[in-house]
Amino acid sequence: MSPFVRSLLPPLAGAALGCSTTLSTLQPAETLKEGSLHAGVAANVNAPVGRVIDVLGLGQVAARKVLDDGRYTPTQEEQQRLLDAAVGLGLNPPGATPDVMLRYGFYRGFDAGLRYSGSAMHVDAKAQFLGGAEDEWAGSISLGYARARYQGIGFDVTDVVQIADFSRHNFEVPLSFGRRLGPFGHLWMGPKYVGSYYRLDATMKNVGAVPATSGVIHYLGGFCGVALGYKHVFAMLELTVARMMARPVVYGREVDVGGIVVMPSLGVMARLP
Repeated sequence: MSPFVRSLLPPLAGAALGCSTTLSTLQPAETLKEGSLHAGVAANVNAPVGRVIDVLGLGQVAARKVLDDGRYTPTQEEQQRLLDAAVGLGLNPPGATPDVMLRYGFYRGFDAGLRYSGSAMHVDAKAQFLGGAEDEWAGSISLGYARARYQGIGFDVTDVVQIADFSRHNFEVPLSFGRRLGPFGHLWMGPKYVGSYYRLDATMKNVGAVPATSGVIHYLGGFCGVALGYKHVFAMLELTVARMMARPVVYGREVDVGGIVVMPSLGVMARLP
């Protein structure tokens, strides 16, 4: 990785708190009993691999020209490369995201919850269709929605391109299978799909406002998690791996910023009573 690309990574820690799509599930397959509560606190680490890093590398020459000469106006091709890098970072930056979840069991086989991760709010409902006894495998499906919106300097990516406005809508469908490990914990795993619609507005140094970009991202992958403790309180660890498929239109042509995303998560959960 070039020195320029490495120089972009520190600001991403702040950007990741806002814009990275949270792919983790962080809950057992088994739904809560009627009247029961679930509370969880975790950290998700987003680790994209592939095109995002490649796109950053392609923008380094143009960025260096602008940074070295405060009056230099990048050509349209250089503007495309700079905006490609900003879009790639906006859609899938590396970094850590805090995660807080609260859930409630409404009746047997159905629960719902609220979740905050970074600057995004999630709501979902989960229905169990398999199992029920303590020594049986459980199966459930969830439908979730998340919305995030960010503005201003807190989402600036580089000294050349600033994100003026970024909004995102996610639709999530995890299919979970798992079982209880007696009073000592839970094990869960399964596939997951996330569809994300986004819109990004940016300005560029010595250029001004640049064309907005919007589109749909698809994530398809799987997750596996374990929670260990005793009775009601557990430490949990989860790993999610997904293929990100994203080809946003920037300056009238598609750019591939997809690739593999690896997201390990670590936290604590309580399920009461």
